[in-house]
Amino acid sequence: LQSGGRVVAPALDEHGRNDPAAALQWHRALLERHPAWLPSLRRLEQQLITEGRDEELEPVRAALVEAGVEVAAQAQTAARLRLRHSAWDTTRDLVARAAALDPPGVWALRQQQAHARLADDAAASQRVSLALVARTAHPGERTTLLLRAAEAAERLGDPAGAIAQLRQALELSPTHLLALLRLAELLDRAGDPAAARYLDEAARAHQQPAHQAPLWYRAAVLWLAQGDRDRATAAFESVAAIDVNHADVFEQLRTLLAERGDGARLASLLQRRLETEESPERRVELEVALGRALTELGDRAAAKTALAAALDSSPDHVDALRAFVDLCVAEEDWDGAEQALVRLGRLVTDPVEQADLYTRLGDLYRLHLPNFERAELSYLEVLKRVPDSVPARERLVKLHLAQGNKDKAFELQQALLASTTTPADKRQRTIELAELHEQTGDLKKAEQTLEALRKEFPQETSVLRSLAAFHLRHQHGPAANVLLDRAAADARRALATGRFELHFFANLAAVFELREQHVGGRPVLVAQVE
Repeated sequence: LQSGGRVVAPALDEHGRNDPAAALQWHRALLERHPAWLPSLRRLEQQLITEGRDEELEPVRAALVEAGVEVAAQAQTAARLRLRHSAWDTTRDLVARAAALDPPGVWALRQQQAHARLADDAAASQRVSLALVARTAHPGERTTLLLRAAEAAERLGDPAGAIAQLRQALELSPTHLLALLRLAELLDRAGDPAAARYLDEAARAHQQPAHQAPLWYRAAVLWLAQGDRDRATAAFESVAAIDVNHADVFEQLRTLLAERGDGARLASLLQRRLETEESPERRVELEVALGRALTELGDRAAAKTALAAALDSSPDHVDALRAFVDLCVAEEDWDGAEQALVRLGRLVTDPVEQADLYTRLGDLYRLHLPNFERAELSYLEVLKRVPDSVPARERLVKLHLAQGNKDKAFELQQALLASTTTPADKRQRTIELAELHEQTGDLKKAEQTLEALRKEFPQETSVLRSLAAFHLRHQHGPAANVLLDRAAADARRALATGRFELHFFANLAAVFELREQHVGGRPVLVAQVE
């Protein structure tokens, strides 16, 4: 009876008595007692729409949502009406009812995602974002949703899930800057070497050089740590092209290019750094390095310009003078090399370094600016600093021999022989002594010296070669043949008895070579035994 009364009473007023206002009062009264009574809700909704009374319509539509009537549409309309007088977060209940549908509408999912983000509910945000991905076709929108899902996964402590979702996002939008940056950061934290590649891609996707430089720099550092020097070099070069003074990119790139022996790119790098360097001391250092690089490239005019600029700023700069010496030698500018070496000799204080400079100066006077007196003085300066310097003594022997001072040359060579401490050194110095006798015309003494050495070291290939070569040079054919025949016979006899020692193979190879029958014999025989 009550149910029938709910229908009949309003109908009597509206249709029987033609009193819609009274009927509407009946419906309101009914809804106060039975908020979910659908006929009254529908009639009240219709009447309010007809009269344009939107301010009273929102509770009715909210009640229809609660009653499960056209939930998606009613919730969306009720939320829109509620926002006219209330805060946005008051629509949560309407959104929740709409999102509970199976399947939920896109509007409900979007609103639910927004509420989850406002409430800092990472789990709900991730769940709804992924649901929206499945309901959205636009690549850009799907990318954004996957980014939100990844952010939520990260907050939930699931970096692997975040990485997977970011990879999906990049499959849709390969140059999405935020996705590249977030993925690179997560991979870097996980120690994944792929982080460098995504940093590189992020730098390429960025439009602002000021932001590209730090990204390429981070990628280069990671690649360098991984041992990928080629990629590290390329990334550092990208940074240097933007700002050669960024962090330590100049030093890093300079080292890498020097390791590669890439003089052209190294010179270009040094020139760019010079353009921005203001410190006088640092400029000199860069000009010296540039001069060396250009010298190696063969651009000697540019190298001389760079070194001249360095020496103008700092005339006593030791490294600049050293580089200038090398350049003068390369250009065969012996006068310029002499002047620079003399200046260097006055500046350096280390005895070993001084000895090296005097050695070079002595060679200059002995070979290019003939002045035997200065050459001898230079080599003697070496011996003052390094008394046991063998190279200086050897040069003095050659110098005195060239001057015709045979006695002094022999005295020095004998001193070298007497100072030997190993059999190998003794053999070498004795061979040199024999050559000295030969050069001064005492062939008999030269032969006696070599014969005596051969008796002392009968199995040494170097001695055999020296004695045989001596005979061949002076047309002593029979003596050479006897020597070589005996050496070959001794070697064959030893090998036949199983004495497979290296020097026997080396002697056989020497015999073949000296008789001009050597066809790769020594490298094959000796290398195989070794």
